[in-house]
Amino acid sequence: MKQIKNVYTFVEKNVLPTGEIQDKVPPLQIFTYEVRKILYPDLLYDQIPNLLDLLANVDRYRAFIIEKAEQAVAFDRFYKHLHTDTLGLTEKEIKDLEEYSIHAEEMRGVYIAIVTQFCELDIYQLWMTTGKLSVVWPRLTEYFPMIGDKKGKRVEPSRDFLLDLSAGEQEQLRKAGEECYDYLELSSDLAANREDKRP
Repeated sequence: MKQIKNVYTFVEKNVLPTGEIQDKVPPLQIFTYEVRKILYPDLLYDQIPNLLDLLANVDRYRAFIIEKAEQAVAFDRFYKHLHTDTLGLTEKEIKDLEEYSIHAEEMRGVYIAIVTQFCELDIYQLWMTTGKLSVVWPRLTEYFPMIGDKKGKRVEPSRDFLLDLSAGEQEQLRKAGEECYDYLELSSDLAANREDKRP
């Protein structure tokens, strides 16, 4: 733990004041380091909102890498077509780069499934540990703004992971949000009925 504190202190005193990295996207290693700190050795439930935003940034890196891989293959084909003696990518490199594109949609689906499951886990965890709708409801509308607030009014997305969702992905999250809402409603009704039946 002391080593981590030393790294933090070094960055805080020597790197941040220079201003060199303040306008740049942090390297992927920073995001993966933060994700690992939240997940291992035990999941830090109170950090799930931050985990979701970190995962969104990792997914943006994935999308950027796929875009660059597609561009590399396109440029390679273009220049090889113009000049047959041009040194370009090997067949193995082209195949490897094309594999990224082939699996892009599948990997995005995995990301959305992970996000959805962590949202649900956090809602259930909050409900089971607090038992208070006043604590759970703000998180529910934070994760699932498409289902609206208590008055049914649509809420603007505030979390990073909600910003670049397709219509289908929004629908998938909306359904998960409705399931969480139904669960909370049913379990709070059951709890209220138990209280009413106590002598």
